[in-house]
Amino acid sequence: MGVEQETWPTAGCGVLVRGSMMKVLPVCVLVLGVSFGAAAQPSFVAVGDLPGGLPVSYAGGTSADGSVVTGFSYSDQGVSAFRWTEAGGIQELPRSNGPGTYETGFVSPSGNYISGRYQGLGAVWSEATGTVQVGDLPGGSDSSFVWAVNDQGTAVGQASYGFNSLGAPLFRATRWTASGGLEALPFPTATDEDIGSVAWSLLDDGRVFGQSASGAWLYSDSDGFEMLPGAEGMGESNSDGTFMVGQVSDPTGTAGVPAYWTPDGGLQYLPGLAFGQPGNPTGLSDDGSVIVGRRASDQVVWIDQGEPVLIRDYAESLGIDMTGWTIINVIDVSADGTTIVGGARHSSWVGPGFRVEGFVLTIPAPGAAVVFGFSGLLVQRRRRCLH
Repeated sequence: MGVEQETWPTAGCGVLVRGSMMKVLPVCVLVLGVSFGAAAQPSFVAVGDLPGGLPVSYAGGTSADGSVVTGFSYSDQGVSAFRWTEAGGIQELPRSNGPGTYETGFVSPSGNYISGRYQGLGAVWSEATGTVQVGDLPGGSDSSFVWAVNDQGTAVGQASYGFNSLGAPLFRATRWTASGGLEALPFPTATDEDIGSVAWSLLDDGRVFGQSASGAWLYSDSDGFEMLPGAEGMGESNSDGTFMVGQVSDPTGTAGVPAYWTPDGGLQYLPGLAFGQPGNPTGLSDDGSVIVGRRASDQVVWIDQGEPVLIRDYAESLGIDMTGWTIINVIDVSADGTTIVGGARHSSWVGPGFRVEGFVLTIPAPGAAVVFGFSGLLVQRRRRCLH
């Protein structure tokens, strides 16, 4: 089926991307008539942009079912966080402490909490509390990040706690709650204290997935650390720690390449890259069947860890009219595997400046058979993958 475009909103911005290499990526979204849920029809949607700023927006995070999308755009206050839903459109998240750059990154499964970074400090937003800065640790550079938040409002990330011999700030893994504030998580070994650590994800059972110089680990207050051999390059976990994705060095040591890790299978390279070509996953579904990311300069999706498919080609294989569209980047996929978000540009956009908008691509749920007309390949989507 084809999809009619409903609007050509303007937008502008970037998003926080967690992983072995932390980045802020520019992206955007366009709305082409989307519906969400298990029975959603394939569609490509633009979220628009915030008024008063550059015509750029970026969609970088999504709730478990894809109904809530977050990102940032430019408003009259500069880089500004937004929340987007099909019903409500794009809405700027209010600042709580005056002017300053406000980036968003991640959404809790229900969509009720959004994490980000505001005025150089990690932040958590909810409708009940507004934007709350998590603060920082003593002794560092007054800097912190929030990389994940759950539906209880607990957030994990990292904060500066000191400086190395060259004067660069050191960061360590942190956890934040509204009642307890920001706390530093312990280090797995004493030697990690000289290098630092980071908490990337929160599992459903409350365990924290993170990394330090001694390796990748899961941590809980009751059981301490469980080290994960082979998962050192992983930057994100699914909800129970059974599937992780990240970027690792290829066997030649010349490039960082996309990979995934499972407890039974260990570290595996994602296919589609010759060694020496860079790439990285940026998002995964909870069962590991859908992974999105970058292969060299291409924006791709891996279905069941198979050969990568260009996002644009994948959308066209679902009957979506992608005429004129260029995918700039792809950043995340919902836990149920039905919603992919990122940034795109259309050939009809002319005039001064570079206009880009966040997009929401709705796809069949995992388990549905998808026939790729351009290749004749039948892909049975069984499990989701993470970035």
